[in-house]
Amino acid sequence: MVICIEREKRQKLDRLLIEGYQATKEGKTLNDDWEKTTLRDWQ
Repeated sequence: MVICIEREKRQKLDRLLIEGYQATKEGKTLNDDWEKTTLRDWQ
């Protein structure tokens, strides 16, 4: 029973880490696009 609960906790943590990584990756892409746009107009 305890092993099952620990496994579920690890699986939930893995899912949250993956979601966080994907959100960070998407955020970086948006940030890069924003920087390119603003820097292009600045020059």
